[in-house]
Amino acid sequence: MCGIAGFYHEHRLPHGAVDAMAQAIAHRGPDGQQTKVFATAATALGHRRLAILDLSDQGNQPMTYGDSGLWIVYNGEIFNYIELREELKNHGFSFHTETDTEVVLAAYIHWGEKAFHRFNG
Repeated sequence: MCGIAGFYHEHRLPHGAVDAMAQAIAHRGPDGQQTKVFATAATALGHRRLAILDLSDQGNQPMTYGDSGLWIVYNGEIFNYIELREELKNHGFSFHTETDTEVVLAAYIHWGEKAFHRFNG
């Protein structure tokens, strides 16, 4: 099961802090480690990946959808993501991965908080 890490702090934290956090949970995701430190360096996301649905590097997290400005680190599974993906395609969304994570982002962009009522998982 993947591992997630992150922080928000009103001041900049030391360089590499989120990397160290993600490394500390390496046992949760042996297939890779990615981090995203935002411009202010007061917010960062880290992810240890256990690749299951999309084995390509495109499935890495933290993940964003296009130029939405939304980012996600996610540990879980949306069982109905294929159906939601098709519905979102009918609304003009396109997908670059085979992950449920990208579907979560697109669903949130399209339906806002109501998207969470559509997820089975």
